[in-house]
Amino acid sequence: MKKILKIALILLLVVIVGIGVWVAANWRDISAFLPMASGAYAKFMCSSIFVEGKTEEAAHNWARLALPVSSCVVDYEKKTVTVKGLGHENTARYAGARFGCTLE
Repeated sequence: MKKILKIALILLLVVIVGIGVWVAANWRDISAFLPMASGAYAKFMCSSIFVEGKTEEAAHNWARLALPVSSCVVDYEKKTVTVKGLGHENTARYAGARFGCTLE
């Protein structure tokens, strides 16, 4: 039993070190991705609500399929959507029928 536990701990350590090496090797790409999640979610929500006319609930259901966020605030008066996710905040604003929504 001790031998199995020792092998399991060694395998766990190897996996953790491997993940750490992978993260270190790809940190530039990972850090570039972090603000993209909240920006894409804000743009999806803004376009769904102000361009396509979906309800807020339907827009959330569509946008949350692949993007992790911690908060989403829709301002109907200013026609903006502000999203916080992965430590970043982005706002998308409806720019009119010709341009749709853009990130600020």
